[in-house]
Amino acid sequence: MKTVVICNSYLKDIAPNNFYDQFTIDNTPITISLLDAEPANYNKLLAANDDLVIVQTVAFSCNFRDRALIHHFNEQCRFLSKGRKYFYSPIGSEFAGVIVEIGKKVTSLQIGDRVMCNMSYPVKGNNILGGVSTNFASQRILILHESDLIKIPDSMSNEEAACFCLSSQTAYSMIRKANLQEGEKVLITSATSNTSLTILQNLLKKNIEVHAITNRGDLLIKTFKDNKIKKIYSPQELTKESLPNCYFDVVFDPFVDIHFSKISPALNYNARYIYCGMYMQSTLYEKAQFQISSPYEIWSTCISKNVSLIGNCLGVSNDLVDAINDYQKGLFSIKIDSIYSLNDINAFLTRTFLDKHRIGKVIYKY
Repeated sequence: MKTVVICNSYLKDIAPNNFYDQFTIDNTPITISLLDAEPANYNKLLAANDDLVIVQTVAFSCNFRDRALIHHFNEQCRFLSKGRKYFYSPIGSEFAGVIVEIGKKVTSLQIGDRVMCNMSYPVKGNNILGGVSTNFASQRILILHESDLIKIPDSMSNEEAACFCLSSQTAYSMIRKANLQEGEKVLITSATSNTSLTILQNLLKKNIEVHAITNRGDLLIKTFKDNKIKKIYSPQELTKESLPNCYFDVVFDPFVDIHFSKISPALNYNARYIYCGMYMQSTLYEKAQFQISSPYEIWSTCISKNVSLIGNCLGVSNDLVDAINDYQKGLFSIKIDSIYSLNDINAFLTRTFLDKHRIGKVIYKY
């Protein structure tokens, strides 16, 4: 069963008939493969754990968090493959699939159901620890708890489902926590990132003043043709001198470590600063272009301006359900940039992580 993986180049010696390529990111060469991997026998595991579900993946996608994980998995493949042993790792954190088997206690799902991730956090059903359903979404057979999954609506394609959960569940959670009031000024950073695109799509329907930060303002304008964004800033424009008279009540930020320093002078008193991640998730990332915010600077700004700094990890199940309901009503859709398949793994990864013209999610379809 063909599976997209990263691996050690030694694997070519014992499995030469598979497709291999080299993907380079952050000056690091990584061997990638469309590997014909035999699925593990899950019958004993299913018999001993009757609340598990077996899913066959039909499409998957990666998120920013996967960039650091790909480096980690690559290092592990290299380390574990010393002495010409052979290790490989699937990648990705979102998928769409079809249920091929269920445990005896599974009640919410049936064989043949199309499913995608439910990343409810901090807990899922039956008080199970929540979070990302898998870090190995490209694996063709996934063994998951039923609370890790949610049915795909009939009107949603597998490609949309393979990239729906993380950005929508996160964005809907952040908007809920913001407690937005009519007429407030809102700033969305990294506005062409997938989570920010979802937030923008939602907020432009409300009676608030929306501002955005991105290096790709032209792409943003093309995406939202009935553009109601008050102003689009490039990161270079965000200085104390350029924002003397603009004070934001709410900020949505996927990368608090690279934006807070520049934005803090423009925060209003009693502002809410909601963030869901950091850029520097790996020591391999280029950081010379960024001024990383110091904890002291963040603390002092929050104190002096009574700013509420609100962290956000994913969302609860109801956030995902709300996003799905809006999708079914035609009020929300996931922006898909491109779809790849077969041997186009390098193109898929390049478009996902390196292509500055990308806007929206990139899908790999089996």
